[in-house]
Amino acid sequence: KKRILIIEMKKATIDNQEIVKQMKGSLCFMKYCEKIGQEFWGKSDFLKGFHYRYIALLHVSINKRRTRIERPSKRFDTPATMMKIACHHHLEFNLLAGR
Repeated sequence: KKRILIIEMKKATIDNQEIVKQMKGSLCFMKYCEKIGQEFWGKSDFLKGFHYRYIALLHVSINKRRTRIERPSKRFDTPATMMKIACHHHLEFNLLAGR
């Protein structure tokens, strides 16, 4: 499957609604890029078939420790249902992409 990962990195924990707004802004930017590819390059299928995944990396500036991931109960395919990761050291793409 094709995935687009939208990742928000934060030094500290902030309000979820603020992260959601930033992720929605990233989604708008990606939709803009999709439209550019379609209109200017004549590629009607540009970025079609990609699935979005939303991830928040929290506490980015702290010392490296073992990764603790808050497992989402739902698929993290909307800004409001993002996967949250704190104290990241080693991340696997398959986990982030929801495979």
